[in-house]
Amino acid sequence: MAQLLPGLDPTLMLVVLVPIGALIAGWALQMACNICSVEPPDFWHSVLAVVIICISNVVLRFWLRVSEAPASFSTQLLAPAVITGLVIAMSIRTGPFAAFKVTFVHGVLCGLIYCVVSVMGKVLIAGAL
Repeated sequence: MAQLLPGLDPTLMLVVLVPIGALIAGWALQMACNICSVEPPDFWHSVLAVVIICISNVVLRFWLRVSEAPASFSTQLLAPAVITGLVIAMSIRTGPFAAFKVTFVHGVLCGLIYCVVSVMGKVLIAGAL
């Protein structure tokens, strides 16, 4: 991202891009609920759920680092997926299987959005040269 916006303060980019990312991820959570045939929450409720998911995953990563847990499949992928699924199940008030389905679809949507933004950034850089 530093190559996309050269000369800007990283703190300013953090203050601007993190809220935009939270809004986009909240929208993606609503779309994931619609795709999985789960009643989607309103927009601000989904943004709050995304923020809680981010905080819980940061705390999990910190705890795994402090406890010196071995880097395995379960600590790197399964634990964050379970935490995310549980937060979605509690915030959307759905069953655990539907919540994990929403978690998977939400991850795919956010990954696709990230890929599109990355490609667009590379195309803009290439077009500017």
